[in-house]
Amino acid sequence: MKLYTGCYNRLASPAEGFTGEGISTLRWDAATGGMERLHRFSDIENPSFQAVSPSGRFLYSVSEYRESDRASDAKVAAFSIEADGSLRKLNVQTFPGSGSACHISCDPKGEFVAVASYLGGSVALFPTLPNGELREASSVMAHEGGSVHPTRQTAPHAHAIYPDAEGVFAFAPDLGADKVFVYKVDRDSWQLLPQRELDWSATPGSGPRHMSFHPSGRWAYVICELTAMVDLLSYDAGSGKLQGVARYSMHAPGYNGPHSSAHIQVHPGGRFLYASERGDSTISVYGIGEDGFLRLVQNSPSGGKEPRAFGLSPCGGYLVAANQHEGGLHSFRIDPETGKLSSTGNTLELRGGCCLTWGR
Repeated sequence: MKLYTGCYNRLASPAEGFTGEGISTLRWDAATGGMERLHRFSDIENPSFQAVSPSGRFLYSVSEYRESDRASDAKVAAFSIEADGSLRKLNVQTFPGSGSACHISCDPKGEFVAVASYLGGSVALFPTLPNGELREASSVMAHEGGSVHPTRQTAPHAHAIYPDAEGVFAFAPDLGADKVFVYKVDRDSWQLLPQRELDWSATPGSGPRHMSFHPSGRWAYVICELTAMVDLLSYDAGSGKLQGVARYSMHAPGYNGPHSSAHIQVHPGGRFLYASERGDSTISVYGIGEDGFLRLVQNSPSGGKEPRAFGLSPCGGYLVAANQHEGGLHSFRIDPETGKLSSTGNTLELRGGCCLTWGR
């Protein structure tokens, strides 16, 4: 099995001073949690997020630019995954007026990718061709609004976008607007249709960043970067409606350190939830009850500094943390009864790591 890692590779990028390797292909050892570098693709700038198509044949990546590049159009690239796991670039499209792109996800039917731009405060849909190539953006939607944080929320900052399990709706957490914007996907015109009456509003100053749906389809969990909180939302798959149910701190009582939460993911088995915090370089582990409610069971050191991303192995037996500033990749074994993490001792030096995606 292969593991793909995106790394910042341009000086003065969000990983200031780091010159990573672009996108690396790793061999993943499911028996030990070990990793071995096989290939690298460096002809791409700051590939900060990737997604593998449902078929496993294609990989898509964004390029995240600097604040000074705000006037530039972001790039979105399509790759063929070759038999040995290496990447062959198929084509590149621009994200008009975006200035940057920070997140990408695949339609569960493999017919489009959805992309979010942090600097542009916008989201876009790119239909795909049967050979994996990207068509031009068919829909670009600019968010509106801000919130109470004096520097981080003066404008909208779309941080991610996720199609639902059927590819009917798409959900875009926006850090600047303190909302999750909801869209319906029109597959005839490949347009994102705003469903403003369904938009979910976070507690002011929260900064929604990423989200993850429970495999039951009944709940979604949103991680808030500015407050290190996780919001539990009920979800109606038929209507696309999200409704706030509960909020949880990622820290034990008495924590007074910085907040800079990053990634969140529900375990494939649906019993556990994981969330990363760059402020104290930890991974929070929660148990998920039958009612969707959470119980904090562990704050595990990430094995490095600033875990911008992590990934759960498809079998659910491991978590791999991508530490952006120190420590590179670090793999952990997941206890099948409690969800707690324990280090495997397997690491891989990787500079500026910011995304992990499993292939086949």
